[in-house]
Amino acid sequence: MEHRPILVTGCPRSGTTWVGKVLGAAPEVFYIYEPFNDDAPHHLPVPERFIDLSLNAPADLLHDLDEIMRLRAFGTRASGLLRWGLERSMRRAPNRAARHAAACLSRRRQQFFSATRVCLKDPLAFYSAEWLAEHYDAEVVVLVRHPAGVVSSYLGLDWLPEHEAILARPPPPGMPDLADDIERYRAGGMSRLEALVLQWRVFTAHTLDMQARRPDWTFILHEALCDDPVGEFSRLFGTLSIPFTDHTRAVIEEGSGEGNAVDGTKHVQHSHKRASRDLASAWRKRLSDADIDFILQKAGGLWEEAQRRLAPAGAAVAPAVLQPAQSGGDALPMGRAHD
Repeated sequence: MEHRPILVTGCPRSGTTWVGKVLGAAPEVFYIYEPFNDDAPHHLPVPERFIDLSLNAPADLLHDLDEIMRLRAFGTRASGLLRWGLERSMRRAPNRAARHAAACLSRRRQQFFSATRVCLKDPLAFYSAEWLAEHYDAEVVVLVRHPAGVVSSYLGLDWLPEHEAILARPPPPGMPDLADDIERYRAGGMSRLEALVLQWRVFTAHTLDMQARRPDWTFILHEALCDDPVGEFSRLFGTLSIPFTDHTRAVIEEGSGEGNAVDGTKHVQHSHKRASRDLASAWRKRLSDADIDFILQKAGGLWEEAQRRLAPAGAAVAPAVLQPAQSGGDALPMGRAHD
């Protein structure tokens, strides 16, 4: 039986929550939401955002991480639940693993009794992905999304880029333009839009670097999931050795079907009932043509490279230019109705 933990990560706003929740609906999976995010409930004692555990691994963090990784076993979950009850009765704060066990029993009762592996969903674990793969034999799933989709999502949520945590790491070799723009950002004077595009470029450059070095990992375009949710999730479940059941199919179809209208002018952080094909191109209604032109000018070449290397077999790679809208809908810059 497969017990390896799963890490779902990628640039923030790239679809990691959607993938994590679908995986977490499987009876075999104990789902943990963003343990490296200091804004999330029951998070690890992280000293910095986007931590790289190969460079900074505090003992208390590693202790708690070991404990939540052991939640794959029912005995650990049961003892954690008992500890949660005891410490609550003594008016003491239960430890993180105990709180995760209690939350699972409350929200995912079936998984509390049946799970055999842990799934961590966390963009903030991106720079620790290789460490987690090496130390826990984790299976890693990395999401990539169209730059305009990520940028429009950040703008819609009124989020700022997180360069202080991200740009401390040098870009992959052979990318002088990216290195120059990082230095220009540090010197000041970069607009919010420019900074968000730079953040996407940094994440995607590192993603493609990891993809070249880690052929055993799974890399997925968000747009591929939007185009064919059942097919792409079925392949992902097969890769991870998780049974793809009728229940899983129903969860996907309920959350991504055509009946779930997407209002392209509005944005909700974790809305996972939406027509996925509409979602893929919703950024066209959120951004001005000038902003889209700028995003594609700065990030289009890297997006084309991501399509070439990560798109499903048979998917065409569209040039990174703003295409005119087609009759009855928006033009889509990938060959199989992908974003």
